[in-house]
Amino acid sequence: MSIRKTDSWIIIAVRVNPEAAEAVSAFLLEATPAGIEQVDTSHPAPPPDLKNDQVEIRAYFPPGSDTAAQIEALLNFCRRAAARVPGFACDPPRTIPLVPEDWADGWRKHFKPVRVGRFFIHPGWIQPGENESHPVRIDPSLAFGTGLHPTTQLCLKAMDGLMPAESFLDVGTGSGILALAAARCGVSRVVALDNDPEACRVARENLDKNGMRGKVQIIEGEVSRATGSFALIAANILSSTLIPMAAGLVERLSPGGVLLLSGLLNEEVEEVVAAYQAAGCRCTATLEDGEWSLVRLTT
Repeated sequence: MSIRKTDSWIIIAVRVNPEAAEAVSAFLLEATPAGIEQVDTSHPAPPPDLKNDQVEIRAYFPPGSDTAAQIEALLNFCRRAAARVPGFACDPPRTIPLVPEDWADGWRKHFKPVRVGRFFIHPGWIQPGENESHPVRIDPSLAFGTGLHPTTQLCLKAMDGLMPAESFLDVGTGSGILALAAARCGVSRVVALDNDPEACRVARENLDKNGMRGKVQIIEGEVSRATGSFALIAANILSSTLIPMAAGLVERLSPGGVLLLSGLLNEEVEEVVAAYQAAGCRCTATLEDGEWSLVRLTT
């Protein structure tokens, strides 16, 4: 999808208490292809009227989206959740127009480089030092995967100890950050997969920005479109998506290969591991960062 400078994206912003944040975030993640952002008072630029016991969840929708229908669906979800979740509280949602370039430029003040193991994740306006052997340039954009989120850092940390692998599949590639990190490690066959055309477009742009055109194959679609098997697979997506794709992911794993599953809340690990054990895997390790987890599995 090509976005003109004059195109206005729309943010649906809703303030909730911590008890409601997980459920509302999951609902909005399913509703938008562009991702969400959680803002609390520890954010670099929180709204001045945001309370200490509130989280503002911002969902990004591309031009032309029926945001009125999305808000109605969100309100219905919140009403149902409030009836069954103790302490659930949600303010009325609101919409905010957003031009993508304004969003990216605003983040320049707050976006900092991230080093995870050998990987140095940096925006284009901050250049890596001469001693950085594995730099990956990722500029803030409307695609998930800047390196700031704990789930992405868990993936990079786990990958750091497994590289170089013979082959690598990045499922739900978003910005392409994990695929680019694998290519930086010299993996000869790297495939990045996403069913969102906007994510694939951004990932291709990031290949060019990193001088990695031809080093990563980008595929738009489901796991079945990635042919062959892979020594290492990473999937940093929601548990609600990971569970039904268990058989398909395990089918793509080489004998003795490693599967990294991230994007999991700590309390979701047991259910996800059970689904992949049923598909023929065993869990060999779990990494945690706050409320988020990554599980490492093998056949």
